[in-house]
Amino acid sequence: MHMIRRASSLTAFVIVLVLLTPVYLPAQGGYSFLFGWGQALFDSQFRYPMDVAIDSAGNVYVLDTYDHRIQKFTSAGTFVTGWGSGGTAPGQFLYPAAINVDPSDNIWVADTFNNRIQEFTSAGAFLGAFTSGWGLILPLGIAYDANDQAMFVSNSGTYTIVGFTLAGVASSGFSVSGVTTPAGMAVAAGDLRLLVDVGNNRIMYASPATTYQWNSWGSGGSGNGQFNNPYGIAPGSLGSIYVGDTGNHRVQKLDSSGTFQAAWGTRGSANGQFQSPHGLKADALGNVLVADSGNSRIQKFDSAGGFINTWGSGYSAPGQFSSPSGIARDSTGNVYVTDSDNNRVQKFTPLGAFVLAWGSFGPGSGQFDDPEGIAIDSQNNVYVTDFGNNLIQKFTSSGTFVTQWGSPGSGAGQFNGPEGIATDSQNNVYVADSGNNLIQKFTSSGTFVTQWGSPGSGAGQFNGPQGVAVDASGTVYVADLGNDRIEAFTSSGTFAAQWGTPGTGNGNLALPYGVATSSGYVFVADAYNHRIQKFDSSGTFVTTWGSPGSASGQFLMPTAVMVDPSNNVFVADTGNNRIQVFSPDASASSAPQAGGGGGGGGCFIATAAYGSYLDPHVVLLRDFRDRYLITNAPGRTLVGFYYRWSPPAAALIREHEGLKIVTRALLTPVVFSVRYPYGSLAMAVLGLFFVIRMRSKSRSARKTHSTTYDRG
Repeated sequence: MHMIRRASSLTAFVIVLVLLTPVYLPAQGGYSFLFGWGQALFDSQFRYPMDVAIDSAGNVYVLDTYDHRIQKFTSAGTFVTGWGSGGTAPGQFLYPAAINVDPSDNIWVADTFNNRIQEFTSAGAFLGAFTSGWGLILPLGIAYDANDQAMFVSNSGTYTIVGFTLAGVASSGFSVSGVTTPAGMAVAAGDLRLLVDVGNNRIMYASPATTYQWNSWGSGGSGNGQFNNPYGIAPGSLGSIYVGDTGNHRVQKLDSSGTFQAAWGTRGSANGQFQSPHGLKADALGNVLVADSGNSRIQKFDSAGGFINTWGSGYSAPGQFSSPSGIARDSTGNVYVTDSDNNRVQKFTPLGAFVLAWGSFGPGSGQFDDPEGIAIDSQNNVYVTDFGNNLIQKFTSSGTFVTQWGSPGSGAGQFNGPEGIATDSQNNVYVADSGNNLIQKFTSSGTFVTQWGSPGSGAGQFNGPQGVAVDASGTVYVADLGNDRIEAFTSSGTFAAQWGTPGTGNGNLALPYGVATSSGYVFVADAYNHRIQKFDSSGTFVTTWGSPGSASGQFLMPTAVMVDPSNNVFVADTGNNRIQVFSPDASASSAPQAGGGGGGGGCFIATAAYGSYLDPHVVLLRDFRDRYLITNAPGRTLVGFYYRWSPPAAALIREHEGLKIVTRALLTPVVFSVRYPYGSLAMAVLGLFFVIRMRSKSRSARKTHSTTYDRG
């Protein structure tokens, strides 16, 4: 049966490849895109929505932050349209954090990591992108002030408020004394200006009654009127004010003088519960819509907190990601990814076929609160940095819990936000203890060995260390995020070297997150430059590739990198919620071969044609590939060729409905032959018999005609 499937399907598969393969342009820097998986987007699904806006007709605009787009819904939650993608071009976004509507129902968006404001019509047509002479850096909030007929923007990078006219001209700017991380903004009745001061857990306010001098309500805590990292704020009916109390996982209602009135919500995923709610707005009827960010949904309540309805869901199916942050490989080639916002680890074959997943949100053994880094030792044990729980957890390669160590704190063996993790040839474990600005070293069972580092920018100091890697000689490389550099140490922590300065040129770095070593080279996930850089072990620049965007070979905030024995480079393309794999141009034709397996994505053309890699037709083709193609050398050669040449065709098909129809038609016989191999073989035999018979009849007819002619 195996041979029947191969014989009946391979030919049609090759025909489709030939028909649909365009000219391929390699990625910059000597590395070519090979394949990838993840990223698929669907209407009414969100990745960490951070804000909502409501127009005069009651339509709701959801800022789908981690998908870098806007989705528009009716007041009942029915999808209308959407726009945007990840990137830096007009109409693209990079982690937008706030959205609002002006009197003309134009949509204003704080495009946070692109350091600009963008304006659109209610249908999504681009109107303009605005920056400011006031230095617009990381805008987090935006509000319309009817009194001034201006949009005010909270500019977190400079701790200021910037005003824009409705024509997009920066008209004013002022600082708010003592504010740390200004975020959500609103203007209530009586020109009461409201600003959320996240870092100080309070609400700032100014009005004509205070001659626009800023005062504050609230303090840090979980009591009534206290806040824990509040973010969003919105005026409601009858002078009420609603606050998204993010860290307390609730909404608080205040009156116009800041007096507590009510609160609702607890941490969880049931109706009326929240997981890190951020932005919120009140509609004309007094109902409150809340961006329930961690639950990837919108919830609607009446003014007293009574639940009305909800819509939206996250991306948690097998093979889907929500902020993949770490990547590692075992000795057989299987790939492990920390799927951070889904609080799980996913395991894939070398070509991306989903194998299994483990983990859920919580503090228990085998549970996670934002898993970040991942590493694998020589025995294929899996180590995960559990950022929110301040733990290191150890598992078998099948996800069975083994042990854990750590607790919150700054002492030996304690953590304050552990990020990167690596193992050496002796199975020692190195952890980037980001909040404590330390590297900590442990045995494989969690026994503390040593630590080094302190806050600062000097040699051997750190400012939020992230990635860590150990080469074959035992040298430890650390991505020193806040100092925009890589530091190298001996295995005992003696400083050896450093390189990198802030910037965008070759060898410059901007928020380096991930680091990996292979064959004497160091690879860096240069996150804010949206690229991978390659250095030799002394820090000499070798090459780079990548640019901002979501096309194959582009990145949005890549945070982790890994190199396999064939020198293929795996990248956790965090902002695009996918894994991308690249091969060095000298050997780009060879796909990963260790351990077999296929791609959770990978079937690029079929996925583009049918709209989802979970479509039954795509699943069928992917299963055929995994079972009968990559299990043999000729099949792997074909798959490697396909992965190298098909992504551009898939991108073209995905954008044109006509090409989707044509491609589905061309794929129909392929799908049929894979699904019904015996039927396909029978049809082929019958067809061959029919052709032979027709040719035989034709020869007989010609012979008879020739005999008659000769007799004549």
